[in-house]
Amino acid sequence: MNRLLGRLLGVACVLLVLALFFAYRLVPQGKTPFAKAQEKAGRFVVVMAKERVELKKESGVWKVVLSSGSAVAEPMRLTSFLSSLEGIKLEDVISDSPAQAPLFEVTDTSGTHVTVWDSQGKTLADGLFGKQAPDFTHLYFRFADRPQVYLASGLFRGELNPGRPEDWKKEKAEKR
Repeated sequence: MNRLLGRLLGVACVLLVLALFFAYRLVPQGKTPFAKAQEKAGRFVVVMAKERVELKKESGVWKVVLSSGSAVAEPMRLTSFLSSLEGIKLEDVISDSPAQAPLFEVTDTSGTHVTVWDSQGKTLADGLFGKQAPDFTHLYFRFADRPQVYLASGLFRGELNPGRPEDWKKEKAEKR
């Protein structure tokens, strides 16, 4: 009897450890979708409603794409934006249902769509940022090609507002 009880307890412990392991793996532990943004990016696009900004790295210099061509991008704004993207950390899956995306504002019509490519055109990250969560320290995020909505930390939604492309231009030095 004691031998049987010991085996059952052993099997129960193994099953408990396996269940905890699989539950742990289901939650994205510290996933950072834009971790290589600043280091490897060669081009990125930010779209929010009707505002769209595209930046490209040409010969090591970041340029903002304008309707009239391109201009050198403001380094401080660019560095700040890319650093903010790198700091994003996905925590919990909030929903697996595509029907829930509008509720969290992670759609092309309501969210901020950010895509980053490397210099060869390979997509490094592509996702939609939604509304700020009720705790004001998180916002909602969804990869463009997946239905799961995540709770993300590391930035505020206002930091993702692309503004106008002209806002990204490096201003000319003032003449004295």
